Amino acid sequence: MKVEKLVKSHDRSTFRCGRDELDEWFHTAAMQAQQRNRSARTTVLIDDGTVVGFYSLASHAVAFRAAPQQLVRGVPRYDAVPAVRLARLAIHEDHQGQGLGERLLATAVHDVLAAAEHVGIVLMTVDAIDEAAAAFYERYGFVRLASERARPALAARIKDLQATLDG
Repeated sequence: MKVEKLVKSHDRSTFRCGRDELDEWFHTAAMQAQQRNRSARTTVLIDDGTVVGFYSLASHAVAFRAAPQQLVRGVPRYDAVPAVRLARLAIHEDHQGQGLGERLLATAVHDVLAAAEHVGIVLMTVDAIDEAAAAFYERYGFVRLASERARPALAARIKDLQATLDG
């Protein structure tokens, strides 16, 4: 299996993760978000020429007052804390339960750490699609943010994520 930046030649039409919302976005909007409006960057996991997983990263900021104290300790008290959002992560339903979600999360964290070498990033945030997804991210040190949104919002300090995934 290999990880690649999403390009037009990747066949997205057969990807099914079991969540219609994620499938539909990947089929119809992922390339547009990446190429036309540059609002997100999507990375795919390829197995024998087939997309078996993907994640999408976007720039983000977290309101200082909404962040749990353990995440912003030592951070200057500006209105917002610089972050990168893991906007979507999905694994094809035929490949779920094989550790590929963890593999893609680790790859996403390494991408964010590489970006942090060039631009200030304190947090990595996640919009979990449901409570089961939130529990997955909590296992890697993400904590819940105060949010009025229907979906769980979580965040972690990138330096803590690096230690968790490397250790």
